[in-house]
Amino acid sequence: MYLNIELFFIKTLPDEYLERTLETLKSTDINKSFVKDYTIVKELDTREQTLNNIIKIRNKKKDTLIIADDILFRDGWLEALEKSYQNGDIIGFSMIDAKKGLLQDFGYDFIKIDGKLSYRGLYKYEPLDILSLPTYRHCDSVTGCAMLIKSHVFDIVVEFPKEGSNRWGEIIFSHLAARQGLKTIVLSAHLEHYGISTKQKDTVIESSLSWLVERELWDHAVESHLLDTAPIKTVFTVIDEKLKNKIEGSKNLLIYGCGVNADRIISILNIKKYAVCSGLPEEIGKPFHGECVMDADLVDFELFDYIVITPIGYDSDILPKFITCKMEKISGLDIVNTDTKIILKSKK
Repeated sequence: MYLNIELFFIKTLPDEYLERTLETLKSTDINKSFVKDYTIVKELDTREQTLNNIIKIRNKKKDTLIIADDILFRDGWLEALEKSYQNGDIIGFSMIDAKKGLLQDFGYDFIKIDGKLSYRGLYKYEPLDILSLPTYRHCDSVTGCAMLIKSHVFDIVVEFPKEGSNRWGEIIFSHLAARQGLKTIVLSAHLEHYGISTKQKDTVIESSLSWLVERELWDHAVESHLLDTAPIKTVFTVIDEKLKNKIEGSKNLLIYGCGVNADRIISILNIKKYAVCSGLPEEIGKPFHGECVMDADLVDFELFDYIVITPIGYDSDILPKFITCKMEKISGLDIVNTDTKIILKSKK
């Protein structure tokens, strides 16, 4: 099939990342002119600004394929795109975590969590060998670091709104397109993704991993563009009984982190006394459920009889802080996702 595509690479990271991306592209042995005649664009202050710059300079007679410099190509990606090209207006790829080998997502869908609009990557953190994915599926959004947008889409959605805040630009864009009957699909052909290119910013707001920062920005994005979404399901947070008993039985609890997991624990459980600390500078000193967030580097952990580490996936960064603390005091969290529940469980 003939594809009329213009290829753009977004450069955010040091040179070796883009070089590796290009090497993997070439290794897929593709004899197509568009993979040889590509354009490299430098990341601007936000991803939305970068994408809007691409919209301005693109060839309006061609489809636009956008790839970030934290993507690694795999064999079969182009064949999959050609096979399913007619089925969608915005087309993405299923993403594999380049470090862990687990699926990052098979597209994203709007859901409601505890009554509030959110989104979730299908099969997130699942091993590939237990999945049998269809050739493609319709979804609400795809990973913006690798997506094809057909030329006619830009006649309907002319830009990526700034309310994407370097996080949700493709989600909002795809939703605005869906309002006009355009379809977003994700292919089962896998690309590898490091997931770091959109967080390499000089300013706190653009780069912050803080849920306190993101919550306010997300609420603004929802109010501006997403009030008419149709979430595919509603799920509720449940605290595992063993974890619940440990936390509610604590006389003096320390909660490490002030993200969504900490928010749910404090909101759902009956906690006698607790304090909150964080390792993120932008969170220190901020109010969180009536407590002032303390600097984790200055906390005397021995003052607490139980410590809950609420961030998921940052154990290697956080646990060294507790090297002089009795480890039986510490609990990390695991999350179990089901169709109707998000279950917070203790790792220990």
